[in-house]
Amino acid sequence: MTSIDRTPGSTGSQGPQLRAPLLRWLTAATALAAIVVTAVLAAAGHTEAATAVAVIGAGALGTSVIQVTINVRR
Repeated sequence: MTSIDRTPGSTGSQGPQLRAPLLRWLTAATALAAIVVTAVLAAAGHTEAATAVAVIGAGALGTSVIQVTINVRR
C-alpha cells in the first residue's frame, strides 16, 4: 500500500532546496531572453518570428508565476 505522505525524500545534502531557486533563475533568464529577442526581431521587421518567441517567453513566465497545490483529504 502506498503512503499518502507527499513530502519529497532527501536526495542528497542540498536536495530540493538547491533545485527550486535554480529553476526560478533559469525560468527568469529564459523569459528575459525572450523579451529581448522579441524586441530585436520586432524592430528588424520579423513579426512572425517575434510572435513565436513572445509565446515561448509567455510560457516561461507562466510556469514561474502560477503554482497550484491541491491537497485532497479523506
